[in-house]
Amino acid sequence: ATPVDVVSVVRDVLALEQLGVSDVEWTLDVPSGDGPVLGLAQPDELKEVLLNLLENARLAQARLVHVSVRVASDGVAVDVRDDGQGIAADVLPQVFEPHFSTRTSGSGLGLAISRRLLEGWGGRIALESTVGIGTVVHVILRTA
Repeated sequence: ATPVDVVSVVRDVLALEQLGVSDVEWTLDVPSGDGPVLGLAQPDELKEVLLNLLENARLAQARLVHVSVRVASDGVAVDVRDDGQGIAADVLPQVFEPHFSTRTSGSGLGLAISRRLLEGWGGRIALESTVGIGTVVHVILRTA
């Protein structure tokens, strides 16, 4: 893994999502200041991970997706919060298993691969969800 400007990658990914036709309102909250927010990752793979998370939110019929980047005590955190359908408590533990999906389409590999990539860089991913309220995915990258 190499030092990556996390804010820059997040902005690129949001710009890509905003090109798509959808009813989703995307919002972004980043630390103030001029310097880059550096986390350890591979830039292209981090982009894929974040695209997957935003796509999951869109497919969960979210109307509002809020992405925030913050510097935490244990690294750089990227939180993706949506107001989509949410995931039932009984299936939440399975979301990182390969081929698990709450949808009929897609490979179900997105979160499993995302977790493997993040852990390979020394980072991690966690997810909280409530049916009917939405989902929050926390991505933590080691500080560069």
